[in-house]
Amino acid sequence: MKTEKAYPVTHESNDLALFGINDRNVYFKMFVPNCANIARKADKGTYNAGLAHKAFYNVACYAAQRYCAEFGGVWYEIFSVNDRKAVADYFMDNFIDHYTSNDYFWN
Repeated sequence: MKTEKAYPVTHESNDLALFGINDRNVYFKMFVPNCANIARKADKGTYNAGLAHKAFYNVACYAAQRYCAEFGGVWYEIFSVNDRKAVADYFMDNFIDHYTSNDYFWN
């Protein structure tokens, strides 16, 4: 159930991933609800990996916007599409690891 690493990990994508996990607004407003929603779909049997990746890409875009609101800059210039997709891969792998080990952090 692991995703393929199609996007290279850069310093920007690492910074964005850490910001997304450590920022309270991103984590509790976007990341946790997406995990709960995707887990519910997986339990129901309607899980779609492409749509799950798209949901985590939206979380990465929101994290980029929050990052630039806090530190300045234009979010789509600082974090390229490949950076945001690499972060979505990281978020998805994080979700899959917790879901398969029955270690739900989003309840």
